[in-house]
Amino acid sequence: MLKNISYKEALELIFQSGETLGVEKVFLCDALNRIIAEDIVSDYDIPFFDNSAMDGFALRAADTLSATIDNPVKLKIIDEVPAGDITPKNLGSFEAMRIMTGGIIPFGADSVIRKESIKEESGYVYIYNPINFSLDVRKAGEDVKKGDTVIKIGSKITPASMGMLSSLGRAFIKVYRKPTVSVIITGNEILDIDDTFVEGKVRNSNGFTLLGLFKQQQISVRLSGITKDSKEALIEAITDNSDADIIVSTGGVSMGEYDFVKDVVSELGYTPIFWGVRVKPGKPLFLAKKGRKLYIGVPGNPVSTMTTYYLFIYPLIQKIQNSVSKDFFELEALLTEDIERKDLRTEFIRGVLKKGKEGFTVTTTGMQGSGILSSMLKGNCFIIVEEGVQDIKKGSLVPVMVFDSL
Repeated sequence: MLKNISYKEALELIFQSGETLGVEKVFLCDALNRIIAEDIVSDYDIPFFDNSAMDGFALRAADTLSATIDNPVKLKIIDEVPAGDITPKNLGSFEAMRIMTGGIIPFGADSVIRKESIKEESGYVYIYNPINFSLDVRKAGEDVKKGDTVIKIGSKITPASMGMLSSLGRAFIKVYRKPTVSVIITGNEILDIDDTFVEGKVRNSNGFTLLGLFKQQQISVRLSGITKDSKEALIEAITDNSDADIIVSTGGVSMGEYDFVKDVVSELGYTPIFWGVRVKPGKPLFLAKKGRKLYIGVPGNPVSTMTTYYLFIYPLIQKIQNSVSKDFFELEALLTEDIERKDLRTEFIRGVLKKGKEGFTVTTTGMQGSGILSSMLKGNCFIIVEEGVQDIKKGSLVPVMVFDSL
């Protein structure tokens, strides 16, 4: 088992440990935010045919070349083309057909003039200016051509993806299976949400925080309740949740007398991969593996729990689904206050990112203790301070990870 490794080393080991769990077919209505497991190739052009982009009249652009305000071109209206219908007539010289948005451009026509640009009288259209060839015509294949790969494997299904898949007639699509997760909260000091308050105890905030974070990823998650600080209780809890693809426990991973997680997980047949990462907050992170199943022990302090989720668990779940999407984005912002450093681990400081006339600025949320959950509530980003970096002065450009982009 590796110990006290860097942030980048831990992230790489997380990625190496996450294995895809197979593929399933889902109905398009249920596909939002899933990760697609196949390249989507179009079987035909979209649009399938040349069609009108406007309500107006289909005509031949060459017939309008001599048109002026004083001497308009006169075209005879010979038919009407509603959207979805096909006219049997061909368009001849100095003829026009009334056409609706989406209507198929009739044979012989090459352009459309908008209804508001002409005068219509006694079965004729009067054109006052020459019009350009293909004006207001949506050409076949201008959106997608037959054989185009329109959605690549590993992409997240967005509302636009759903519209495209519907356009291609794909009612069912292959997606990567999402992992199931169980959450175990450890600690003799933890009270459940509806327990009578007792002095010296704390409420189970981590369970509901993790529940919300996993649900935000649309991951099936089970809260297994509060587990006391004993080997027997922990063995029972882990065994009861052994059907989950990932078990996440909070607490019990430090060096205290009642921190049993590492020993119990090993006794239950998991192979420890690492313990301890040089990050702040979240140092006593623990990862173990058994077959394809993973065990992640995160620190019990509320901010540490959330931070390790964003830094390690979220990308792990994306990796398991073979996602190439990146929901977090990073940018540089102007720091509005000094940051003093005593611990030179890679640090993720909760911050508030704002955009003004001069660009992005970022300020800390205030006190940065691992138990100050309100700092996550106030913040929308992490200010990233690399390992070994000393104090940072106000006015410096700093890298920022925007976690509220989820």
